[in-house]
Amino acid sequence: IADKRKLGLRVFYQWRDPRRVDRVEILFANYEFEEVALAIQRKYFGLPPGWAEQLDYMLLTGNRNLGWFARLKQGVLPAPVEQEASAIGGHQNQAETTIDKVINEIADTEITFNQ
Repeated sequence: IADKRKLGLRVFYQWRDPRRVDRVEILFANYEFEEVALAIQRKYFGLPPGWAEQLDYMLLTGNRNLGWFARLKQGVLPAPVEQEASAIGGHQNQAETTIDKVINEIADTEITFNQ
């Protein structure tokens, strides 16, 4: 299953963000599938091929880390990381996960390097 997930993310990145294809192994070596899936959904507003079916099965079998996916199935998108703000004073919400930070840092580093 892990190889199928990695392949799905590679295909997704080739379509959406080709410069990140080589980051797939790093993400899966350091983070759980559910964390990677949430970060990808939040950043790109979509999931790699086959991931929704896998997440759906995991949700049906009682995975408790997929509340975001249950809400997504009801049409409620997870807020994008850069748009989240708390109700008090508009400060950034602490809901940004470590994987979100890693994906954003990789993008920022590559953008800076290529300028």
